[in-house]
Amino acid sequence: DDKGNEYGSEGGYLYLNDDHVLTIDLNGHTIDRNLNEATDNGFVFRLYDYEARLIIKDSVGGGKITGANNKGKGGAFLAERGGLYILGGKISGNKAKNGAGVYWESQGNLCICNCEITGNEALENGGGIYGTSWGKMYFGGLTMMTDNTGKDGAANNLYLAENAFVYGTAWQDEYIPNESLSSNARIGITAYIT
Repeated sequence: DDKGNEYGSEGGYLYLNDDHVLTIDLNGHTIDRNLNEATDNGFVFRLYDYEARLIIKDSVGGGKITGANNKGKGGAFLAERGGLYILGGKISGNKAKNGAGVYWESQGNLCICNCEITGNEALENGGGIYGTSWGKMYFGGLTMMTDNTGKDGAANNLYLAENAFVYGTAWQDEYIPNESLSSNARIGITAYIT
């Protein structure tokens, strides 16, 4: 599924391909997919190259990613490959079958620092984030994941598939600082034992 381009837009969503780093500074602005009805490929961002890195920042605050409405997996973000670094802003008002905020199935790293993920709706699981067992997830700073819902409107902030793993501090690498979770950080996790 190679687009042959490093990044671009297709059918309303933005994609990142190839082994490049793309940084988007929301700078207080909103990226709105503006989908009122569920559609195929109704996500906002799609990553699908092993070496690609997408970095989302919000240097002045108030920035938001919203308006996804996808029939399948992934709302604001569908990360099939590569690395995703969300270092600020708000992910809110997105819908998908699974992973309305973020659907994470990459073997790379998902790093979220100082970001609010709230008010996203999944038809099944992962109103906030749906994480598979492939890559590692790191959370740091004042990260808040609240009021996201799953099937039948039940609270569903973070859904982890079998063997998925979450780290409580952001990973130190060339893209982001190592930042522990702050004292007021809120991440809701519900475990179901069968």
